[in-house]
Amino acid sequence: MNTASQSSTQRKHRPPSVIVPRALREKEAAQYLGLSPSFLRNTRVADMRALRESKPGKGPRWVTLATAVRYLVTDLDAWLVQHRVGGAA
Repeated sequence: MNTASQSSTQRKHRPPSVIVPRALREKEAAQYLGLSPSFLRNTRVADMRALRESKPGKGPRWVTLATAVRYLVTDLDAWLVQHRVGGAA
């Protein structure tokens, strides 16, 4: 087999790259947290009301990109840590 066809064959059998998203959709974020999408939606609505009244929110932080709502994995992790209960780690 010549070099050109060998590299072509290797490219065909190379596994695809896995891109790990930094921002998750509502359903993906809910799965990541082990919660329902409706929990995230309801806390987001309640948090928007709280923010208008200058009160802290209770749900995980989110970002909006145009009209799309996304949750950053780092914010989900931070929110989980804030809700940890129990003894020393």
